[in-house]
Amino acid sequence: MEKLGVLELLDRDGSVRQYVDIQRWPLRIGRDLQSDLVLDDVHVAPEHAQISLLRAEEGGGPDRIELTVGQTVNGVQAQGRQLNSGDALLLNSGDEWQLGRSRLRLRLAGAELAPEQPLQAVASTSAWMLTLALLAALLWVAGESYVGSEPDGFWSSYVKDGFTVLVGLAVWAALWALVTKLFQHRLEFWRHVWLATVAGLTVSVASFVLALLAYATSIEALGRLGGLLSSLVLSALIYGHLLVVQPRKGKTLRWFAGGMCALMLASSLGLNWYRFERLHPELYLTYLFPPALRVSPSASVDQFLDDAKRLQPALERKAKEPVSGFSNAAVPEEES
Repeated sequence: MEKLGVLELLDRDGSVRQYVDIQRWPLRIGRDLQSDLVLDDVHVAPEHAQISLLRAEEGGGPDRIELTVGQTVNGVQAQGRQLNSGDALLLNSGDEWQLGRSRLRLRLAGAELAPEQPLQAVASTSAWMLTLALLAALLWVAGESYVGSEPDGFWSSYVKDGFTVLVGLAVWAALWALVTKLFQHRLEFWRHVWLATVAGLTVSVASFVLALLAYATSIEALGRLGGLLSSLVLSALIYGHLLVVQPRKGKTLRWFAGGMCALMLASSLGLNWYRFERLHPELYLTYLFPPALRVSPSASVDQFLDDAKRLQPALERKAKEPVSGFSNAAVPEEES
């Protein structure tokens, strides 16, 4: 018999999970075993819908295809409309609609096909680049462990910090790999490891450089850019992960990443204001850079003492103010 078309059952990512050849009209859809397309979906009625051919009158135009909803509680969602029992809708080749949790698509014989789409290949990560990135991350962790630990406790601190970083990278990449498997049917675990490693190194190195420049030039604003940088890099990281998961959704994902970055910045500023009554936290370094790296002119001792004296009234006034924000619970009441 001549094939009149194909009715396809689509997966969540749009791929065809099941299909049935259309060799006669009408075509019945439902859970009943006598249906032409049997759907194993508890939200679908036994005789949920029917697709029929409406013959055109002689000289009155082409034949049309009609979807009619049967006796069902959930109806059919098609073309942005909710169709209930007894409703009908004209269909074209390529139209999609939903019955319960099942998404269907009609393709008619002789209909024009969309042009072939190029594969959206995900850039591969070479083994040596990934190895260099991981080694750089471990070296950076070693430097931070060396600066922040006692001389005789370096190795224990480094092993703990290095293990934490590697486990964190593995868990983070594994979760994204599972999401990629769900949508793209491939894991891409090492690609996600590469993205997370590069993002972490970028934040660490850039924050260090900004702190060094702020110290060398006495420009405080440079030291306060760390929060902005972290939000930007985190947004870019999540955008990169999502682009691996859905490579065809680049424009939508860029808007999502931009909105997420704006939301993180607004949350950070709001939290800082709540905690410190300012838009930024106090500048703080766990270590000092060598004085030789200073390029701004040094202040004389007399000038330093004069500046310190001018700070005293403001500090005394601040000390008398009630504690606000998260620190309220941490200050015990004075005994009478």
